[in-house]
Amino acid sequence: MDRRRARIGEWVSGGLGACLVVSIFLPWYCSPSARSGCSAGEKVPGWEAFAVVDLVLLAAGATAMAALVLTLTQRTPALPLAVTSLGVFVALVAAVLAVVRLVAAPDLTGPGGEAPIRLLGAWLGAGAALGLLASLLAAVRDERIPSERRTAEQQAAGVRTISVSGAPDPKGTRAGTRGSRA
Repeated sequence: MDRRRARIGEWVSGGLGACLVVSIFLPWYCSPSARSGCSAGEKVPGWEAFAVVDLVLLAAGATAMAALVLTLTQRTPALPLAVTSLGVFVALVAAVLAVVRLVAAPDLTGPGGEAPIRLLGAWLGAGAALGLLASLLAAVRDERIPSERRTAEQQAAGVRTISVSGAPDPKGTRAGTRGSRA
């Protein structure tokens, strides 16, 4: 696992994906009562308040974390880029659903007919979903190639290696060809 492979977009999206998954299990709403406000027994986490939205949020967070892990473990960028591109669409749906559930809370009216109170989980979930969408878009747009591994001697000397296809190597053969030419 090479941590230098991941760029800032992958790191941010992985962290926000984890934040989004955690926020699903935090209390999102509470049903207010005229006497006590929000007591501990009346708090409803996002996992219990939603039917399908929680699964979409979970899928978006898992996709972002999977994209980070694949970026760190895969040698080529093909699979991580494909998962990140797919994650953009899942994060778009998750962001829209999280904002809709932030604005239009589920029907948890209290005894006096008051609307439910939005708690930390709702704000954290909506913010993480929006940030996840932005960070995945940034990760897809970033086309920089991670640097190759350098030996300790090259790092000490400040030498940077660049692999160019078809360039002659120090032994006189062309890079990318096998054997010697006679």
